[in-house]
Amino acid sequence: LKKVKIFKNERILSLEELLKIAPDNILLDIELKGETITGESCIPLLKLLLKYIKKENILISSFNYELLNYFKKNKICIGLLTGGKLKRLGFFGMIKKVISLKPDYLCMPINMIRYMNIILYYLLIIFLKSIGNKFIYWTVDKENEIRYIKNHAEYIITNELKMMLKLFKENK
Repeated sequence: LKKVKIFKNERILSLEELLKIAPDNILLDIELKGETITGESCIPLLKLLLKYIKKENILISSFNYELLNYFKKNKICIGLLTGGKLKRLGFFGMIKKVISLKPDYLCMPINMIRYMNIILYYLLIIFLKSIGNKFIYWTVDKENEIRYIKNHAEYIITNELKMMLKLFKENK
């Protein structure tokens, strides 16, 4: 990555370079890809994160339950990414997996709503909120998507920042 140039001689920062300049008051969401990190890599990763970021400002997200378990055992906030794999478990299978892992956040693609029966979706949200789960939605890029999540999203990830800021200013 150090050799990849973007724009005018800019490059992608290493994780350590990013951590050195990260503000103190943010929740830093580090997404772990099961294809690129192993369980053994979690130990030095956590040491590096804690060198620069307060424990309460770290969120580790992944589809990989085993990777998340390491961070959960070390009292780091975790977010279970949902999507195809979790969706294939079905409604009750999804609830069972979430209960067994006990993630701090359930991180859902906004398009997951389209694939679920809307009534089952809201029942899932009500139940998971009742046991303490919080929700992060990603790729929320359309105004109409906000109405489905505005009352229960803790965080929203978007590619359309101007649209999102406008909507939140209008709804204050």
